[in-house]
Amino acid sequence: MNPDGRERYVNWYYQFKNSPNTVDPNSKEHHEPWLNGRANHYMFDLNRDWAWLTQTESQQRIKFYNKWLPHVHVDFHEQGVDNPYYFAPAAEPFHEVITDFQREFQTTVGKNHAKYFDANGWFYFTKEVFDLLYPSYGDTYPTYNGSIGMTYEQGGSGRAGLGVITSLGDTLTLKDRILHHHTTGLSTLEIASQNVLRLNQEFKKFYQPKNYKYKSYVLNGNPDKLNALTKLLEQHEIEYGWATGKTAKGFNYSTGKNSPIKTSANTLVIGTESKKNRRS
Repeated sequence: MNPDGRERYVNWYYQFKNSPNTVDPNSKEHHEPWLNGRANHYMFDLNRDWAWLTQTESQQRIKFYNKWLPHVHVDFHEQGVDNPYYFAPAAEPFHEVITDFQREFQTTVGKNHAKYFDANGWFYFTKEVFDLLYPSYGDTYPTYNGSIGMTYEQGGSGRAGLGVITSLGDTLTLKDRILHHHTTGLSTLEIASQNVLRLNQEFKKFYQPKNYKYKSYVLNGNPDKLNALTKLLEQHEIEYGWATGKTAKGFNYSTGKNSPIKTSANTLVIGTESKKNRRS
């Protein structure tokens, strides 16, 4: 939920809507101006900010998310008016840290959705464009934290209003859009409730020790930048420490080679073996 953007859109729509509304796509009520409802007050897209936490809304949301750590997380969205509904599974390629179970369960969820969409004759697609690589979306951040993270995309966005004629000549209504999201929401709950034991087992397994090639990340550099990084790590509840001045050996990203790494009391060390850090 983007409170600023939502209120901006609603305020604009009430100024320019027809009474009754018109489905003609040329009407003013279907041409939301800049700055549209996508961004918050500071013109930032909050669905790009899950990992970086630059915005107040994101910083508050992550506190709640880390207390909950949901096993299944859905990010309900809208896309262009002429697009059919999108749901999981996501597009390939998949990042290597995404487990086989996470991929498998996305397909399980998608097939359950398809059952209801097929029965109603609703158009949909999967796999084609929405991937799970960028770590700061509302589907990818949960995925990299062990959840079954998914985006559901309904055609509509700021152009659709209460109803609009699509390029195919069909009329897309707000009622349609709500019904589609409502259906996938209940379908998600249904399939999750049928797989409680497996979801719990796999979520626990996600946090078990992993056989990483490197056990720690060692960072030297500007103290101010390192301090800024530690604040971000703390917001994500990722543990870290400081070196004792000894020499470490590992892969040096600056040179692209394995070599000795000099450390000091100002060298930041982020291990991969603590419980909180394994999910990162």
